[in-house]
This record gives sequence, C-alpha cells and structure tokens, in this order.
Amino acid sequence: MVRFVRVGHRPMWILLIEDDVRIRAFIARGLGAEGLTVEETDDGQLGLRRTSVR
Repeated sequence: MVRFVRVGHRPMWILLIEDDVRIRAFIARGLGAEGLTVEETDDGQLGLRRTSVR
C-alpha cells in the first residue's frame, strides 16, 4: 500500500518521465486520482529543463 502525504496546504507536483506510453498513462492516472498534479514527458532532457522552471 502506498500513501501520499501533503505538506501543509500546498499541492504536490510530480514530474513523470517514462518513455512507455501505457505505463506513463497508468502511473499518471493513479497519481492524479490521489489528488496530485502530474506533468508527463517521455524525454529526459525535456524533463530536466522543466524542473529548472519550477
């Protein structure tokens, strides 16, 4: 069992980097159902650039 904990009232943002479309969609759906904000990409370099923006 996995449980997600919020820190204060701030929503948690997750960057999901996975090149398999089906696996990425499955994980993103599950995390989204738990109330987490999920941003997805299949490109590691793009993901790295996205982390520097936040």
